Amino acid sequence: MNLKIVDENWKGPTKFGQLSPLVYLVGTSVEAPDWNPEPVCGGGIHFAAKAGDWMPDPPANGHLIEIEPIGQVVRIVVRIGGDKYKAPAIKVLREIRDLDHQDPEVRSRVANRLPEGLLTAAMMDHPDADVRWRVAGRLPEGLLTAAMMDHPDAEVRWRVADRLPKGLLTAAMMDHPDADVRRCVANRL
Repeated sequence: MNLKIVDENWKGPTKFGQLSPLVYLVGTSVEAPDWNPEPVCGGGIHFAAKAGDWMPDPPANGHLIEIEPIGQVVRIVVRIGGDKYKAPAIKVLREIRDLDHQDPEVRSRVANRLPEGLLTAAMMDHPDADVRWRVAGRLPEGLLTAAMMDHPDAEVRWRVADRLPKGLLTAAMMDHPDADVRRCVANRL
């Protein structure tokens, strides 16, 4: 599965963090005007060829898309965070908005990279524990509630307790049955 992150206007970042003029709409093919087959950043459309490859952090209202490279694929070695790839053109296959891929590594990466605006509290009930943990750590503060500290998954409970807005923390939470929740609350009160 080849993945790419784009912003809310379906544009991707460039080598220098600026927005590309290229637009990556689902169903379209996009060609790089500056194709360079050298294994360096720039000169092509960059993407992750597998779940563990390097990708930039997603913008809050951005999109995670699955793409198909067109033409020569060049691997770029990245020292930290896995490699990345580039091609002279790509076809945008679909937007990924769910966390139900059959490969657990892909689910984990999607949970880590899904734009914040697409995260929901319901995702903390996903059957995959890793997905629940990652969503609990990234869910926007405005969606966190004190009731989530009673989630059946211990890791979700302490992630929520560690991130719950301070205005929602109370001394009564110090009596929570979960020692990790009590510790998180005590450190933040």
